[in-house]
Amino acid sequence: RGFKSLKPKNQAISVRVINNNFKDGEIVNPSILAEKKLISSVDKPVKILGKEKLTVKVTFEKVLMSESVKEQLK
Repeated sequence: RGFKSLKPKNQAISVRVINNNFKDGEIVNPSILAEKKLISSVDKPVKILGKEKLTVKVTFEKVLMSESVKEQLK
């Protein structure tokens, strides 16, 4: 009964988690997030969320971002 979407749900990561677990110059991608045990699966999409200020200068690869995070990167 009901409907089950075939599209997987995003794994949400807060900007605060990025600030606490990464240093300047590091790369943030699903495999590194999984190594640090911040996400459960590399196969599901990852989205960076939050209105906090991003305090570290990191490079994002293969992750989705909320509009507020995209604005901070400009």
